[in-house]
Amino acid sequence: MYEPPPMYSEGQPTEETKRAHQHASADDSPAGNAAAAADVEAVENLAVIRETLYSALADVMVETPSILAMLARGREWTSKAFFASTCLAILSVALTRVDADGVRTVHLGRGSPTVIGLHQTPAYLRPFLGRLVEVSQAVRALAEADDARALQEAFEGIEELTPPKLDRLKERLTLGVGAEETVDSSSQSTDAEVSGLANAINTLALGMTSLPAFRERQAQAFQVLMSVTAL
Repeated sequence: MYEPPPMYSEGQPTEETKRAHQHASADDSPAGNAAAAADVEAVENLAVIRETLYSALADVMVETPSILAMLARGREWTSKAFFASTCLAILSVALTRVDADGVRTVHLGRGSPTVIGLHQTPAYLRPFLGRLVEVSQAVRALAEADDARALQEAFEGIEELTPPKLDRLKERLTLGVGAEETVDSSSQSTDAEVSGLANAINTLALGMTSLPAFRERQAQAFQVLMSVTAL
């Protein structure tokens, strides 16, 4: 059964913010102050990226009835449903909010950054963000290829269009590891491109949920998840 991880009370600092402010107090020189300010900004930007990803969770729930069906099977399915939702949220953000410049974030108030790139994030998060950009480029290319193929098949008068690979990717992310063994034969032909993207997004989700800054918000995200299912 899913156990929400411990988190700070509302308004208390995160461990990352504590470390950044400790760094600021340890060195009062101009260079030290500038470095500390950059550290604090990077941590704040991490929080914005986190909220951008978690903001997609509710939309994922509304658009994916199969996840609601998982939750209806009992609390023992909550962890699986939460992870699947996280994977689909990453896919949504990759398709709509990520480009070569970084992440176009949700608006969190005055002064909130609109685009966050690699150099505006903590050093330990840069591999994650870089991989997210790579995944974004790949899934956008996949969607564009789906559209081009659909147009070509429509032009040729083909009545039964080829199922979009993007739909198969969403199915894989929803059902999880071993999905190709449980879906019908038409979906068993999922190619290496879809499998590779599903694995990459699963890896991103695992890495994201292991970061302290993300884990501390999982309890609240869990509550959102359960609230949506209660509607």
